[in-house]
Amino acid sequence: GHPSPPVLRAIPTADGVYRVAFPHAKSAVDVIGEIEWSGDLTTWRRSGESDGTRTVTISTAPVSGGNEDPETLEATATVTGESPTMFFLRLSVRP
Repeated sequence: GHPSPPVLRAIPTADGVYRVAFPHAKSAVDVIGEIEWSGDLTTWRRSGESDGTRTVTISTAPVSGGNEDPETLEATATVTGESPTMFFLRLSVRP
C-alpha cells in the first residue's frame, strides 16, 4: 500500500491566530509551496483572500536552525472578521 499523507495540525495560539509547522527541503527549488485556507474543505483560498465574512492573512518563516535540511517552516494564519466555526489549512505545492 501507499503511505498515508502526513497530517499537519494547526494550533490556535491566540484569538483568530493559528500556527502550523511543516518540513521544507531546501533543494526543492523547482516547486512552490503555499499554505491555503478553507472554512468548508471545498473552496480553498490563498493569503489575503476573503470568503465574504472573514479574511485570512498567512505568513511563513523558518523556525529551524540555518543549517538544517529539510528546514522546518512555520505558517501563521491570522483571521480577521467573523470567527470561523471550522478552519482548515493545507499545503499546496505547484511547479
